[in-house]
Amino acid sequence: MRLLALGLLVSAGAVMAAPSLVDVTKTSGVDFVHFNGMTGRLYYAETVGAGGALLDYDNDGDLDLFLVQGHLLGGDRQLSDALIAWPEGQPLRDRLFRNDHHARAAAEPARPAAAGLHFTDVTETSGISSTGYGIGASAADVDNDGDIDLYVLNFGRNTLWLNQGDGTFVEATKDTGVDDPSFSVAASFTDVDQDHRLDLYVANYVNFSLVTTKQCLTARGEKDYCGPGAFKPQADSLFINQATGTFRNQSARLPVPAGAGMGVLSADFDTNGSVDYYVANDLNPNQMLLSTLAKDGPTFSDEALLYGTALNKDGEAEASMGLDAADFDGDGDLDLFATHFRRESNTLYVREESGFYSDQSARFGLAQPSWPRTAFGTRFTDLDSDGDLDLVVANGAVTLQPGDDRDKDPYPLGEPNQFFRNDGGRYVDASSTVPALSGGIPSVSRSVLTGDLDNDGDTDLVITNNSGAVQVLVNNWEREAAGTWLGLDVRLAAKHGGRPALGATVMFDADPPAVRAAKQQRPPRIVRVHNDGGYASAVDHRILRRINTTDQTAQHLRFAVAWPDGKRENFAIPIGPDTVARYHRIVQGTGAAVKPVATP
Repeated sequence: MRLLALGLLVSAGAVMAAPSLVDVTKTSGVDFVHFNGMTGRLYYAETVGAGGALLDYDNDGDLDLFLVQGHLLGGDRQLSDALIAWPEGQPLRDRLFRNDHHARAAAEPARPAAAGLHFTDVTETSGISSTGYGIGASAADVDNDGDIDLYVLNFGRNTLWLNQGDGTFVEATKDTGVDDPSFSVAASFTDVDQDHRLDLYVANYVNFSLVTTKQCLTARGEKDYCGPGAFKPQADSLFINQATGTFRNQSARLPVPAGAGMGVLSADFDTNGSVDYYVANDLNPNQMLLSTLAKDGPTFSDEALLYGTALNKDGEAEASMGLDAADFDGDGDLDLFATHFRRESNTLYVREESGFYSDQSARFGLAQPSWPRTAFGTRFTDLDSDGDLDLVVANGAVTLQPGDDRDKDPYPLGEPNQFFRNDGGRYVDASSTVPALSGGIPSVSRSVLTGDLDNDGDTDLVITNNSGAVQVLVNNWEREAAGTWLGLDVRLAAKHGGRPALGATVMFDADPPAVRAAKQQRPPRIVRVHNDGGYASAVDHRILRRINTTDQTAQHLRFAVAWPDGKRENFAIPIGPDTVARYHRIVQGTGAAVKPVATP
């Protein structure tokens, strides 16, 4: 049976106070080091990348890793001019790493954990020759053929790589109509027009070029990287997937003005049955683009000001970079979290009973700890496997501090990453309990990729670093706590390719009191099936959930799925020795259909 995942953690033992993250980068086979191409000219694009994607490109049941690379900037410069040396003869290209855990675990079925985690670089044999100045990546089955494809976001022309199902990819950017030449950072694949094909939203950043680069200074008059305010924002792009296998550029349907987008995610924010977008903009108000379906396609209106998600509590636009949406407080609706520049707190928008949002960053303990940091990637995830959602934040500056010794460190922008533990509903900065998160020496971190890399029922991390080595962090909570788990993977029907149902929403029954334990955890009542959000990255679309087997009333996990086409179904998964510690698929059309409520 192919093992895929929405996981349900089941443990009768004590819950650990902190996640057990181990840095396995050196033994994992992931030897990727990012190169931003800096030569001392302080080109703005050098500080923005780079991200990557977790995807199961070979359909073997475990997550593979794709990482994007930078390049030398400036046509009159040579690699020898780079301030941080790049090994001679080593190609500068994006790279694909195949996860070998499934095959290794199959060799020792009685002890799958003993197989360890190992990746193999398959870039050459994959046919991916992606050599642009990489910023981010997204992954999805764009042609409904059952294989996950790759979309690479560049400072320059983006590229789409179609998976051929035999371990190889071919570039199909122009043929499919998604050739966007902008300075792109992030993307979201979702079915916005409910035709069972994935559409593409691209968050484009600013109109920066090497020809029109500007000179900026620190407060002491030293040369420095400019901020985004020195450049005009670029408009985002929307590509609607057609029945012909091509996309139609429908960017004119998006509201104006452009906002310097750095992050985007999709969800049904107004709960009307159709998917909307939320966009994180740098120095400009964030956008909540609510969709309305029409015969000629979806239309959008920006309702962020109305919903309370455009500005912070002081009515100010912030330098938003990364973002995520989740039901962190377990009340059955989606809340939003956005990361920001230093001396701007990261912002938690909590959805109230009215349906509108309010900035509750200080109340939930997230304002003050983020004040001195420049935050990029972030993810809501149950990192300590206690049933509620924590937050991981990747930090790294973009401008220099006055007086920095650049002779000693030509790129002194490193900052410690942060782990915010959900402590009974309030967040506590527990970064000191996870020393592996920053690797000992603060890096210029950008993306947080979350996923169950070794399929053991807890969340592992991949941290990408600008001008530095990637980090692969394995979470050993499940192994050390001797717990067990049950998995689900929410997918469309075979006639629509059987692909992950990106854009669907899973709605769980209220959990029994035993779930909350002594801390009175509030597990999420609703969960998005997604791989977007964060910063410049795509993540595991699977979901982890914990219950307690000592509670005899918890015999089934009951949930409903709201599919991207607006239909709903109910499901129930029995909890027992034949269902735990494995992954199952939940396929559209196999549950109990929920009839829509008639409107008067």
